[in-house]
Amino acid sequence: MVLRFLYCSLLILTACQSPSTKDSTEGQQEEYLEFRTLYLQKAGIPAYIMIPDETANIGATTQPEIIHEDGDFLWTIKTGPYFTLRIEDFGDYSNRLDDKKKELSEQNKFTIRYLLKEKNILVYEQTLIVNGVKNAPTTVGVEHRSLHVYAQFEIDGVYYELRSPDEGYPRYQRRVVDLMAKSIASFKAIRQQNSPNL
Repeated sequence: MVLRFLYCSLLILTACQSPSTKDSTEGQQEEYLEFRTLYLQKAGIPAYIMIPDETANIGATTQPEIIHEDGDFLWTIKTGPYFTLRIEDFGDYSNRLDDKKKELSEQNKFTIRYLLKEKNILVYEQTLIVNGVKNAPTTVGVEHRSLHVYAQFEIDGVYYELRSPDEGYPRYQRRVVDLMAKSIASFKAIRQQNSPNL
């Protein structure tokens, strides 16, 4: 009898659940299928981020590494040999993304092609502008082209810059860059009621 009551209660609860909530939860789980949650509280950032796991097929490790020295404003997250994400605390300075866009538009060493340009995230390809001898053969030299991710997010009044390493990634690692952009987009504050003890 008790078992039948529990079964009926479970059916009623399932039927009463909002379909949009259920769909959005399932959608988010599917969207981040090859990711795991990394809580950054112990490292001094009241946030979490989804990072690629070992199923992402980029050589990710089962245990990510967070490199940070107490008192410093820079964190490096590594998950395997190819995925390296940098996070920097800029306090209340909210214009880092605008500064980056301006820096990219005013420099004259690279051509910049935006692959993604959203409110908080930039993904771009930079190609070295080669200035050399006009009659040099086209087979001389090496193409210098790299992919970069850059973003800025605010967590509890503190602005964080999230970015790929300065040297970027070669074009053949576009999947790593796409996963990094997706990872960065998941950077969110941890609310007290949802906060795990990690």
